[in-house]
Amino acid sequence: MDRLFLQGFYTDGSLSRDDDIPIMGFGWIFTSDLSMNIKYSGMGQLNESRIVSLIKVKAHSDNPLNDAADILAKEAHQNLQKVKHYALNNIIDWEYSQLWFKYNSFSKPTSKQYTKHISWRVKCSSHNLPTLDILNRNYPELLQNYETCFLCSTHKETNEHLWNCPQVLILLTPIFEEHYNKFKTLITSESNSLYALYSDSITRNPIFKWVKKSPQQIINIPELHCLLMNFIPTSLTYPFKVAKISKKSTKKLLLKFLFDLYKDIYEKIWKQRAIAWRQFKKS
Repeated sequence: MDRLFLQGFYTDGSLSRDDDIPIMGFGWIFTSDLSMNIKYSGMGQLNESRIVSLIKVKAHSDNPLNDAADILAKEAHQNLQKVKHYALNNIIDWEYSQLWFKYNSFSKPTSKQYTKHISWRVKCSSHNLPTLDILNRNYPELLQNYETCFLCSTHKETNEHLWNCPQVLILLTPIFEEHYNKFKTLITSESNSLYALYSDSITRNPIFKWVKKSPQQIINIPELHCLLMNFIPTSLTYPFKVAKISKKSTKKLLLKFLFDLYKDIYEKIWKQRAIAWRQFKKS
């Protein structure tokens, strides 16, 4: 790329304080020439220096690109409302959520597979999976406002709809039935306590008991919705505590269990959706 080429982008942030708890959202638009499709891979040579100029644009100045960045920032701010709600209600186990976001089950510290898994986790947690609402926003000419969910063929596809899609509920049920049995076996085989003392933490666990009577919306089960967003709920770590399983063993066992669970969710839901998306693009 020519070292004299001018690159520009507009960025904005949205900060809200609710009950003295700050929530920040951000968004940006890359633009030097909106008609250009810039792709970049590798670098032919290293430049000795770069000059970066920051030009402040007055808020609400009717600059269309600044206004667009402002809209994106507000959307990002709203995406975090559920996380805030779950955090304030002590649904999220932050210690194990942090461990999960860093967890690498692969043999190499960096790899395409690991990057793919991390991308999935981050996008799930921030409501940034490339669903049709986001794709329409980013590539309006490609989709021409097509927004119908590929799985249920009824509702508008968004990150919020994905985990409440009727078809997704059907696909999730056998996954959680299978992993309930694995979870129960995992706890009972490693426990140093009597089963009667911790059985309720498994049999009545909201992460699994919903399969007996599927809900209308997953959002009605905050622990499950929290898990699907890749935050680890306290209801999933609590059984290890009451079963008196050491913390060292809990980390090893739970992270491996989560990896297998999320792998099934990815393969049987998001991958199927991705196949439908590719078929749509070809047509």
